[in-house]
Amino acid sequence: MEQKNLYLIEGAEAFSKGEFENTALENGCLVLEPSSGGRVYNGCYTTKPLQMVAFQQMVVSWNCDTPVGTSVEIQGRVLVDGQWSKWMSFGRWSPFLCRKSQKEEGALAKIDADVLTVANGKSSKNVQLRVYLYTDCVEIGPQVRLLGVSVLPLDWKRQEGRQILRELYLPAYSQLNRNPMIGHSISSPVTISMLINRWGEDVLPEEVAHLCYDHGYNGFNNWSFAVAAAGCFGYRAYVAYLDLQGLRQQIYDGYGVGVCVSYTNDEEQKETLPYLEGAPTTAENHLIALRGFSMEKDREYVLVNDCYAANDNMAPRKYPLDQFLRAWNGVAYVVHRKQKGAGFAAPQRIGARLRATEKIGEYIFEVKGKEYLLPQDFLGTAENPSGTLAFTIQNNIAYATTAHKEFRYMKVNEQGGFQLPSTAMESQGRVTIYAIDDKGKMMIAERKS
Repeated sequence: MEQKNLYLIEGAEAFSKGEFENTALENGCLVLEPSSGGRVYNGCYTTKPLQMVAFQQMVVSWNCDTPVGTSVEIQGRVLVDGQWSKWMSFGRWSPFLCRKSQKEEGALAKIDADVLTVANGKSSKNVQLRVYLYTDCVEIGPQVRLLGVSVLPLDWKRQEGRQILRELYLPAYSQLNRNPMIGHSISSPVTISMLINRWGEDVLPEEVAHLCYDHGYNGFNNWSFAVAAAGCFGYRAYVAYLDLQGLRQQIYDGYGVGVCVSYTNDEEQKETLPYLEGAPTTAENHLIALRGFSMEKDREYVLVNDCYAANDNMAPRKYPLDQFLRAWNGVAYVVHRKQKGAGFAAPQRIGARLRATEKIGEYIFEVKGKEYLLPQDFLGTAENPSGTLAFTIQNNIAYATTAHKEFRYMKVNEQGGFQLPSTAMESQGRVTIYAIDDKGKMMIAERKS
C-alpha cells in the first residue's frame, strides 16, 4: 500500500470505500440516510485505515454544508504498536454552533485543539477517521464533501521542486486595522479571507473570524476550523504539511496558500526565533498568504501578503526564500475554487433598516418591520469576543473588496442600538453599518445623506 503524508477523501468512489452507519452518498457527498418523511437524526461514517509515512503529529480537514440545526463531528485515531488509540474528537462543527475543540490525553495519543500527537514519543503509520452527522430536523441534514488528514513525517525528505517564478493577485489585508478587540489575534481568518476573496467572494475578515472562533481554547487560529470556514462558503479547502515543492505546485496551478510562520525582524532575537528580513514585527504561529515567487539578483524570494503589516497597502511583501523556509513550520492552508452547488448553507447576510431614536445620531436596527435590539454582550469581552459592530462612509473610491474600505468600530449602547459619531452624521456620503454576530451572520443597514 502506498505510504504518503496526505489523504483527501472526496467524491463517491473515495467515500464508497468506507463504512456507512445510517449514512449514504448523494451527488458525491456524505449525507444522513433517507428515512420515511425525511432523514434519520444522526449517523456515522468511518474511513478504511489509511497508511501513512511514520509520524507523530497529524491534522484533519473537512468541507461540509451544515444548515442551521445540523452539525458534524470529526474524530481520529492512530495505530501504535499494533493497538488502536481511542477515538479523539476535533470538535463539533457548524458555523451556527458554539464550536469547541478538545484537549485530551490517552494512553496512546493525545489531542490539543487541531493537532493529534502520538503519545510517549512513539510513532504511527496508520490513521483512521470517522465523522458523525447530526440534525435536529428530519427535513434537513448536513452534507460532507471532503475529509482530509495530513501527517508531519518523522523522516521528511523535503523536496524543493522546480523553480516557479509567478505572482498571483490576492487582496491584501492588515489585521491591525480590523476590529481592535480581536485584530491582534486573527491572522488565520484574515488569511482565509484573502484566499477566498481572490475568487470573487467578498467576505469581511471579521465574518470569517467569528464563525471559526474556537471556544475550547478561546482563540481564532484553529487550523481545522479555518479551512472548514472556507469550506462552508463552498470552497475546496484543507490543511496539510507541505514542502517547498508543494508550495510551488500550488502557485503554478494558480492557487494562493496560507502558511504558518514564526519570525523576528530583530537580528538581536534571531537566536530564539528565525530572522526574516523585511518582516513587520516579531510573531509566532502567525498565518500569512503566499502569492508567488520571484528572483532578484540571483536571490529567490517568496511573495506574500503579511497581515501583521500596519495597513493594507503595506501587507504585500517579499521575503528571502532561504529565511522564509526557516520560519515556516510546514503547515499550509490549501484553498481552491468554489465547488458547484456547495456553500448553500453559509452564514447569511441580512438586510436591515435603521430607526432613529429621539437622540441625535442614535439608531436601532429593524428587520422586516420589527425592532431588532442588540444584546448588551453582543461584542463580548477581550478574553471571549463574540461580535463586531462597525460602519463605513462612502468616499467615491472604488475598492477591490469591501474589506478594503475604512472600517470604524462602535459599541452597543444601553438601548440595544448604537451611536454614530459626528464624523458619520456630518458626512454627505452613504453610511453603511455592519453587525456581525458570533456565528458569522451579518446585518447590513444604510443611512443615506
